Amino acid sequence: VEGRQTNRSALGARIEVEVETPHGVKTHYAVVSTGGSFGGSPLTQHIGLGDAARVRRMAVTWPRSGKVQTVENPGLNQRVKVVER
Repeated sequence: VEGRQTNRSALGARIEVEVETPHGVKTHYAVVSTGGSFGGSPLTQHIGLGDAARVRRMAVTWPRSGKVQTVENPGLNQRVKVVER
């Protein structure tokens, strides 16, 4: 994620990923933060999806505006870049 109105590193952005699994629909959450020191928490987000068979959607809530950007059906094992609009 890359902020434009929000800080460029998108610190504080909330990410929600909704997936279909053999056990039903699950939602994974992440918040962009520095979270540590000495590069222990890279700003690139890696969100483990477990036994997901399909990603339904990914939504990013931007901290400055509160706007939500959604990517529908982004695919498994993909790198997705979301730039704040």
